Amino acid sequence: MSKIIIAGESGNHCLETSYCEAFRELGHEVLLFDTKKAVQQYARPGRWGYKFHTFVPVDAWIKKGNKDFVNSVRAFRPDIIVAFTGAEILAGTFAYIKIVLPVKILWYWADPLLNLNRYILDSLPLTSLIASYSNNTLGVFKQMGARETTWLPFAGDKDAHFEVAKINDTGYRYDLSFVGSWRPEREAVLKTIHQRFPGLRLKINGPYWQRCSYQPLRKLADPRPLFGKAFSDVVQSSFLNLNVMDDLNYPGVNMRFFEILMAGGLELCSAAPEMEDIFRNRQHILYFAGEDQLVEQINYSMAHKDEIERIKMLGQDLLLKDHLYIHRASTLLNRVQAII
Repeated sequence: MSKIIIAGESGNHCLETSYCEAFRELGHEVLLFDTKKAVQQYARPGRWGYKFHTFVPVDAWIKKGNKDFVNSVRAFRPDIIVAFTGAEILAGTFAYIKIVLPVKILWYWADPLLNLNRYILDSLPLTSLIASYSNNTLGVFKQMGARETTWLPFAGDKDAHFEVAKINDTGYRYDLSFVGSWRPEREAVLKTIHQRFPGLRLKINGPYWQRCSYQPLRKLADPRPLFGKAFSDVVQSSFLNLNVMDDLNYPGVNMRFFEILMAGGLELCSAAPEMEDIFRNRQHILYFAGEDQLVEQINYSMAHKDEIERIKMLGQDLLLKDHLYIHRASTLLNRVQAII
């Protein structure tokens, strides 16, 4: 059994909590240290000060939060520290920890490289392993100085979104749903669907859709974000569940890729080359690249509803077999064990 500290956020349905529960399920002792709250408590004046800090980081507050982190590390004495994307952990903090404890330091990168921050870059020489959500980022991390890298995609969280996929022979409330924030690329796809399939019953949930320039979508959209059971209920009520990757996620996939499958839905997903040899088109999922393929996949779905139900079941079966966070946590720890 290992002792593991996770440095990151501790909110519901976030990546850190998924890994925390997975490590515990594997029998390890885990402490989740919320680096955001550690810094936030020192922000002045209160939440307005922290809001300012998100745009103009205040080093004095970061150092105070890092001191609390060091004290937690020294008390817990972990074998492994896993820092997640947004953790404001200074390189000097990790340097001190390496002096007082024989600990392996890992970073998990879960964002487009455009958002790469100084915390991970400055601490690369002290880091045993960089794990990334995208396989295509590993070579770049090596060029920047990472000693060891590994691909660790997102996965399914049974605690957050799991609903058993079922054959639906009574009909769906929605023909197609999309749950997520407004983005220009998402608006473009949904505009095509709305114009090419005017009879479809569409469901759109998520913030910022008031920015949408296409008025029919703006009217349709419910601004409330959906999480957990509320998200799963919409997925289960939808014949097709749309997932449009942010342009900067390409060629990797987002968390929604696994969440839809976890909730027991049929996923209609924009191009995702890193997963297309694992979750296969028209076997576990439906992919599209461009407007013509989007229209073709929707037409195919409407003409082969029994086949769509079968694809939905196979997609969740594969997810449950090989792509849960307990599988990812096991893979990560095995990789750490191999590092001398």
